[in-house]
Amino acid sequence: FDRSGFDVEVSPESIRSTIIGGYKTGRQVNLERAMRADGRFGGHLVSGHIDCAGEIVKAAPKGNGLEIAVQFPEKYRDLVVEKGSIAIDGVSLTINRVNGNIFDVNIIPHTRRETTADRWKEGAMVNLEFDLVGKYIMQRLNYQNPAGVTLEKLAKSGWNI
Repeated sequence: FDRSGFDVEVSPESIRSTIIGGYKTGRQVNLERAMRADGRFGGHLVSGHIDCAGEIVKAAPKGNGLEIAVQFPEKYRDLVVEKGSIAIDGVSLTINRVNGNIFDVNIIPHTRRETTADRWKEGAMVNLEFDLVGKYIMQRLNYQNPAGVTLEKLAKSGWNI
């Protein structure tokens, strides 16, 4: 890297699961140095490992901020919870509401100034990283329940729940 930009190498997995394949020279991206292990923890756990792409379905001013609604693949629904965390294009945010496979977040003025969030428009594709702790919990629950037993399946089988 130098004052004018930087070069990166991208794996086939990154091209498959992110929107990086559509990036052009000059596109702005959000970069932040990794937190030191002995540093003060002051936010969400974000690893920079993108899970999938989502589509912005709403971008509207709200007060002096911005409200963004993002549609994401249904298979990630269990990882999206109200007041939980999500990273959009590397920006760690708190989820306000969830409706099916659409969540919304608010972008405060500071975040609008310091990131690419002010350029997020309806129809734009963004990278999504779901909560790291949530991913481990879901993996563990799935491991303990490999047959996919649910309360609904038990009820349909005649169990009184």
